[in-house]
Amino acid sequence: MPTFAFLARDEQGRTQRGQRDGVDVREVAVALRGEGLLPLRVVAGGALPWWRRPIPLFGPRPVELELQLRQLAFMLRTGLPLLSALKVCAEQGSRPLARLWQDVAARIRAGATMTEAMQAQRCFSRLTISLVDVGERSGNLDHVITRAAEAMGRRRRTRTQVLTALAYPALVIVLSIATVAFMMASVVPKLAAFLNALGRRLPPSTQLLVDLAEAVQVHFVRGAVFLLLLLAALAIAWAIPRSRMLLERALLRVPVVGTILRLAAVSTFAHNGALLLASGVRLTAALAVLQPLFFLRVVRHRLARARERVVQGAPLAESLVAERAFPPLVHSMVAVGETSGSLDEVLDGVAQHHDEQLQELVRRLGTLIEPVILVIVGSIVGFIYFAFFMAIYSITGVGGA
Repeated sequence: MPTFAFLARDEQGRTQRGQRDGVDVREVAVALRGEGLLPLRVVAGGALPWWRRPIPLFGPRPVELELQLRQLAFMLRTGLPLLSALKVCAEQGSRPLARLWQDVAARIRAGATMTEAMQAQRCFSRLTISLVDVGERSGNLDHVITRAAEAMGRRRRTRTQVLTALAYPALVIVLSIATVAFMMASVVPKLAAFLNALGRRLPPSTQLLVDLAEAVQVHFVRGAVFLLLLLAALAIAWAIPRSRMLLERALLRVPVVGTILRLAAVSTFAHNGALLLASGVRLTAALAVLQPLFFLRVVRHRLARARERVVQGAPLAESLVAERAFPPLVHSMVAVGETSGSLDEVLDGVAQHHDEQLQELVRRLGTLIEPVILVIVGSIVGFIYFAFFMAIYSITGVGGA
């Protein structure tokens, strides 16, 4: 009986290597799954060569993966066999996507299910894997893959909206500060040197500008070092789970930023929760799948504790209220959905409502923040020019007298 080398993963996620005797690759893969192992690769002959396992330096782009999932679902819907559809995706995709689908197809030929083959890839979220698992069990793989692609698209759009709303004002403020600092460090000192060479007394506005420029020059290095140390401290605090939770709670209390983050969290919970429940995933399993989808760990922690309460028999709405996971409106709507037996439909309505709120807030923020920043920066630059021309007019008036 031939010998096969295998690479597998146990239930704790640890990698297992070894050799097994069997008739063919499929028999060895089935035996490994019977022992609770997920076969990643089974090769006939001696030891498994390390270079056979694909280790791409750069994974596929989320947009490309979303598009190819839609194409895969379409091909399955038209009756094309799964392995043939995966081959077409590998031929049409970029190099990372080609490696991805080739590896998935190889695992399926080795005896793995589609779900198991996708679990071995880092680019697929738990949400996508859970939906594919449901699709394989129900026979609606094409339908759930389409839903998974739609969920990826919604998550990408939500992330873009949040980043746009938060990054645009921050970028404009940073560039404005840099512009003013450049004028204080370069333009104003030259103006001061020119005026001092004339031996004239400076007007109050010009003297104030010169004093500010000198203060910036004196304390620039200290300020830069302090800013770098502050950023390093924040980065270290963000990397430590306990301190990151404190920072996230502080962010949620910031008036506009906190509102945007809360709306994004509710949208993520409602959209994906409705999708999982409508696909047939049990509530406790759906809550476990939802946890990694949130950017804020404080929301993950609260949802995890709410799930523990649900496992113990408490209603979901009561558990969310106890953990203060989401705004009161969400808790009330979840209670209505549980009472009526249509939680997935209620969550879908909650998602649409909060999506509209998020889009409106982003639009208003972009409309309001730009003129405010322009007024502030324009006032600073205008004061600099005012001080400059006041000095020129003062010198011209004295000379004319």
